This record gives sequence, structure tokens and C-alpha cells, in this order.
Amino acid sequence: MESFQEQGLKVRLNGKTAVVTGIDRVKARDAKGAAHDDAYRFRHVFRKSKGRWWLVAAQLAPIPAS
Repeated sequence: MESFQEQGLKVRLNGKTAVVTGIDRVKARDAKGAAHDDAYRFRHVFRKSKGRWWLVAAQLAPIPAS
């Protein structure tokens, strides 16, 4: 991996639940040396329990190249 960036990070709190959304941008090379610049939209859901935040669900979807 050459670089990794999170963009447009948003956190929404609702009591003991938090939803985090944003875009991950990844630049890397595959096994054959070809460069890739990919973007993924993500959603992570956290739940607070016993004083700690726990990841309870995660979703990642590729954003098609334009």
C-alpha cells in the first residue's frame, strides 16, 4: 500500500449508538506492479457497553471509477 486516506468523516451519535461514515481512498500496486487508486464508501456502527465503544457492524462498498 502506498497511501491510505479517510475523507468526509461524519459521526452521528444517538444515545449509546454511533454511526461513522466516510470515504477511504487507497493507492497501491498489485502483485504484477499495476497501480490502483480506489475509493470505498464505508459505514461503521458502534455501541457503547460497559464504558467502551464496540464495533457491531461494518459496511464497505467500492465507488466506481469515473
